[in-house]
Amino acid sequence: MKLIILLVTFLLLAIFFGFGLYQYKNPKADNQTTNQNIADQLLEIERYDSRVNEQALRNRYNLDNNYDKLAQSISLLNKSISDIQNIYIKDSEATDNLLHKKFKNLSNQLEIKKDLIENFKSHNSIFKNSQLYAPIVGKELIAIAEQENLQDAVKNYREIIIELLEFSLHGSSTNAMKLNLILPKLLESEKQMPEFAQSASIEFINHVNTVIKEKSETDNYLNKALNSKSQKQISELSKAWKEQLVKNINADEKYNIYILWYILFLLAYIVMMTWLLRKKYSASSI
Repeated sequence: MKLIILLVTFLLLAIFFGFGLYQYKNPKADNQTTNQNIADQLLEIERYDSRVNEQALRNRYNLDNNYDKLAQSISLLNKSISDIQNIYIKDSEATDNLLHKKFKNLSNQLEIKKDLIENFKSHNSIFKNSQLYAPIVGKELIAIAEQENLQDAVKNYREIIIELLEFSLHGSSTNAMKLNLILPKLLESEKQMPEFAQSASIEFINHVNTVIKEKSETDNYLNKALNSKSQKQISELSKAWKEQLVKNINADEKYNIYILWYILFLLAYIVMMTWLLRKKYSASSI
């Protein structure tokens, strides 16, 4: 009777222990699924980050008329970062582990990049406005100068419009120097222009100066955004996640070994108890 009670007690304990192992195993299975999906999530972040670069360049060179596509790409990038944090990163085992540090580095770098893009958009809008209106005002001044037979003024306005267009698209510091050399000539031409053209002349010079200044600011912020370390941080996060994956796989392998030993021990115990029970009842029946 005591052997039966002992066997039943052990079986009950084995069931509870097995249930505990099952509960422990379930999160491991979830982690395995997570490890399968994380690569796709990182590729998505990398894709949206590249798309932000592409859309910013399209805005810089007037291939897109507004910032809607750029804003959409930034929104998708933000969502991807939020998803990977909420679904994967926050539930990992320790908030101070390598995975969290790499994710934090990536998040910080992308925040810096988004600030650079916002500054780019602000300066680029001012730049594009003056880039658009400077030739329009310049052509009005050329027409007035032609009517007044001011050939030097006509020449100066035409020269600076051509240089300004070249500078706006592909300009370098050399083009900027040419523009700055021509500007004093415009001041001389302004004195020769009729009084009713003075405001247009001032407006034209302001637009030219704005193009020179804002192009520098625009290109500066854009270049910093395009050369940010976001792609590097994505690669480092991917590497950290692979290390986490190897760690989880090793933990699962150890766990499976423990399960195997537990099953073998349980079988051995059941065999032993069965043998003892058979021996006891065989002795009782004699």
